[in-house]
Amino acid sequence: MKLLVIAKAPEPGRSKTRLCPPCSPEEAAALAEAALADTLYAVAATPVDERVLVLEGAPGDWLPAGFRVVPQRGDGLDERLAAAFDDAGGPALLIGMDTPQVTPEHLADALERLSRPGTQAVLGEAVDGGWWAIGLRTPDPRAFIGVPMSTASTCDAQRARLSGLGLHVDELSKMRDVDVIADAHAVAAAAPGSRFAAALATIAPVREGRATEVESPPVGAPRAVGTSSVALLGAVGLFLAGTHQAGRWLQDRGTRMRVNAPPLTGNVDPRMSLGSLAAIVVGAAGAAGADRWSQRLAFRKLLWLSFGVALAWGLALAFWDGASGLTRSPLSAVDYLQAVPLVRSPSVFIGTFLERASGFPSHVRVHPPGLVLWLWGMDRAGLGGAWWAAALEHVSAAASVPAVVLAVREIGGETQARAAAPFLMLTPAAVFWSSGDAVFLGVGAWAASLLILSSGRQGRRADLLALAGGVLAGAGLFLSYGLVLLGLVPLSVAVARRRWRTLAVAALPILAWVGWPLLFGWSWVEASAVTRREYGASLARVRPYGYFVIADLAALLVAVGPAVWVAVARLRDRRIWLLVGAALIAVAVADLSGLTKAEVERIWLPYMPWITAATGAAFVGSRQRRRWLAAGVGWALLVQLVVFSPW
Repeated sequence: MKLLVIAKAPEPGRSKTRLCPPCSPEEAAALAEAALADTLYAVAATPVDERVLVLEGAPGDWLPAGFRVVPQRGDGLDERLAAAFDDAGGPALLIGMDTPQVTPEHLADALERLSRPGTQAVLGEAVDGGWWAIGLRTPDPRAFIGVPMSTASTCDAQRARLSGLGLHVDELSKMRDVDVIADAHAVAAAAPGSRFAAALATIAPVREGRATEVESPPVGAPRAVGTSSVALLGAVGLFLAGTHQAGRWLQDRGTRMRVNAPPLTGNVDPRMSLGSLAAIVVGAAGAAGADRWSQRLAFRKLLWLSFGVALAWGLALAFWDGASGLTRSPLSAVDYLQAVPLVRSPSVFIGTFLERASGFPSHVRVHPPGLVLWLWGMDRAGLGGAWWAAALEHVSAAASVPAVVLAVREIGGETQARAAAPFLMLTPAAVFWSSGDAVFLGVGAWAASLLILSSGRQGRRADLLALAGGVLAGAGLFLSYGLVLLGLVPLSVAVARRRWRTLAVAALPILAWVGWPLLFGWSWVEASAVTRREYGASLARVRPYGYFVIADLAALLVAVGPAVWVAVARLRDRRIWLLVGAALIAVAVADLSGLTKAEVERIWLPYMPWITAATGAAFVGSRQRRRWLAAGVGWALLVQLVVFSPW
């Protein structure tokens, strides 16, 4: 019989983050190390054939002698558990690192139960609805793959899976694991002589009084909409109304901004059609079920679901005005599709692009030639025309959702990723997905996500992820100059984790993308000058900088919706701030540059899901999460009802 411990090497910012606040990341990591050490020493004192530490990260001084260390394998926790038992190759009991009160007697009892004739599995339920120990007589990946982890019903789902496989399950005693600060106090009181209790006693915010505690509510616990949220909604409402009225005032005095629904481009034109019903039905179904699906599905299935729901949501909103709503943007005289007939040879098109820029449609003039060449390639493959261009836009935008969900899981953990997923699927920004910028959104999201995933891994797999992310990041530079700023998102994570190798490996394909167009006469320096010249000669010349520095932020608020306003204001998780803060800095730089005056509801699409990522940390464990999700859906339908947008 083998005894396995699955654990993460304690590291500030990645360990026991739900203890922050009142703990700092360093204090939370110290508590994690103490909990892990208590667990390992209890295992070391338990008579067993072999002791194995299934570890993510590198072992430290906390590891006692007598353990074989193996790396974790797989993406989600379900896959890692299946791999741990597969590596064990026989009867084994597995525990985590969150129950430092566990004793050799607890473990010996579990091992004895597992060895009884007729018992094929043992399961120890945790107080929060998860489990603290599981044992199998015979390894079987089906016992874990697809079981939703890190939810309030994980133990029930795990028990059902074991029973569904025909296994007789012996139940172990229930135990409390450490998630939030109240758990830490309870566990320390239950094991006063433990390393964990000693570490907890040294933490100043806890020692000075429990009035400083901030406990994350359990999943399903009610959480009222506080007066601060109401005040925030009121303030944003006044800001949006003021921005709208200021825009009207400028137009009434002769400023021709071509922004007739300020701060949004388009016209105020309340309308409905038969197509509107599709958006209402999809939105209502999503608001009712997306959060529940996100909590219950296996993580891999959740990724596919997030893509499918996002695609359905974006298409349904586009069909608000019927089929024309989907193809209106590609058929526009300013769109990329109109430049496809001008491509005779890709190399010649690249080489002469800058000198011919003034003759291209306005959107093409201020972007690299990448999207035009992409559409040209589709046309050559028999996928030309407005419908295929619209399909590319919506599939690309929907693909951004699982990319960001993966990144949130990598940074903040699976619980936060599951909480954020519904808000990403049903984002109000989908109102503006019928535009070429939706393609930039999808490419940029996967580039950033792959680089973030690389920063959390080691060895060959990390390098492959970095290379793939670099390839997409380089491709993004040839699609939109604005994706340069999106690089702040993965850069902030890599720097915080000190993963310089990720940046170095990703730089190789990025440099290749920067270099190869030079062979055909392209000049990035000249491209910058041409873009500024063409933008200055466009409608931007009549759009006042002072107004749009403010109005663009108002347009961003409209596009992300009320749930995100509140989530960003509530956000306290420093890890998720790496994503949200980097995206907000990118927005600020773009805004102050004067190169995005109006139309940012589409131009800033690549930054929006990273800001929306705040919902995972802000609403985790709150019953109000579903109400905020419904509010976002309602907001999107309202915007689509009132504003007739070119996108």
